[in-house]
Amino acid sequence: MRINNKIALLMISASVLPLMALALIFCINDRVAADNFFYAHLDVMTKRAQEMVNSHIQDEKIRIADWASDGHLRDAAESIIQSNAPEEVQDLANYLLRKNYLMKYKMALDPHIITTDIFDLDGKIIISTDMNRVGHVDSGEELEREYSFGKARAAEYGQVFISEIDPLSDDRNEFPEAAFNASVPLVSVATSETIGVMVIHVSTADLRAVLAEFIKEDLALGGYSYLPHQSLKLSVIDNSGRVIESSGSNALVDQSVADLPPIQACFRKNSNFIGRYTDKDGRSVLGTAICSSARPWLVLGEVSEDEVLAYFNRHLLATLFFMAVIILIMALVSVVCTRHWFREERGPK
Repeated sequence: MRINNKIALLMISASVLPLMALALIFCINDRVAADNFFYAHLDVMTKRAQEMVNSHIQDEKIRIADWASDGHLRDAAESIIQSNAPEEVQDLANYLLRKNYLMKYKMALDPHIITTDIFDLDGKIIISTDMNRVGHVDSGEELEREYSFGKARAAEYGQVFISEIDPLSDDRNEFPEAAFNASVPLVSVATSETIGVMVIHVSTADLRAVLAEFIKEDLALGGYSYLPHQSLKLSVIDNSGRVIESSGSNALVDQSVADLPPIQACFRKNSNFIGRYTDKDGRSVLGTAICSSARPWLVLGEVSEDEVLAYFNRHLLATLFFMAVIILIMALVSVVCTRHWFREERGPK
C-alpha cells in the first residue's frame, strides 16, 4: 500500500472511529434515557389517575355524609328502631321510606349506587332499598370486612369509612357487579347519639369510564401526545390482586394479577413500583404502581415494551442516519485533505 494511502487511512480512522464509539455510547445511553423518560411520564400519569380515582371515591363519601345528615331520614330510622309496633307496621314503614324517600330523593341522584342499607347498632338491616335485605344479619367478621361496622358505629358524626372492593367473583359479593361500600354513623336528631349505621353499595363500573376519559384527556391536553399510548392501560387492583376495573379495551376484569411484581411490591412491602415485567398475557411491559396503606386498592399503569421500543427505534434510526452522514462527510474530507497535502509535499518537478 502506498504511503499516502496509509496516511489517508490512518486519518480516516482517527476521525471516524471516535465518532463510531461515540455513536455506540449514545445508543446505549439513549435506550436507558428512553426507559427513564417513559417510566417518569407513566409514573406521573399513574399518580394523577390515582388522584382521580380517589376524587371519585371522595365524591361518594361526601354524598353519604350528606345523606346521613338528613333530619327526616334520621327521625324515620330512629322511629323504626324504637318502635314496638307489629311487624306489618314496620314492613309498611320500610316500604314507604324505600319507595317515597330513599329511592326518589337519594338514590336517583347517583345511578352507580346499587343499594342503600341502614343497620341498627346490632348489625341488623332495618331499612333498605332492596326489601329482600331487610332483617338480614351478617357475622361480626363480615360486618367489619364489608362495612367497617365497628368503626362506623363508634365514629363521630359525619365520619365516613370505605371498605375493600368486593370483586365480581367473590362468593361473598351479594351484587351482580364489583362494588365498594361506604359507611357512616346515623345520629339521632334529638339526642345526638348514634342510632345506627348507613351503608351505600357503590358499583365500580364508573371507574372504567373515569380511567378511559382520563387517558383521553391527558394525552390530548396534558402534552403527552408523543407518548406511546395504543397499549397504555390503567387498572384498579384490589388488595387481593384482582383487576376491578381497567381502561384497556381488551382488559379481563376480575382477572387475578396477584403474582405480578408491582402488586407484590405494593401489598406485601407497601413499596411503590417502577420497572419492567411480564404481564398475564406474556407480554413485556413497563409498569408503575403507586401504593398506600391507607387504601385497599391501587392504580396500576402499564404500556407495552414493544410500543416503547418501536418509538425508541424510530428515533434511533433517525439519529444513526444523521451520524452516518456525518461520518461519511468526515471520511470524504479526510481523503480530500490527505490527497491535497501529498500534492503540496511533492511539489512541481
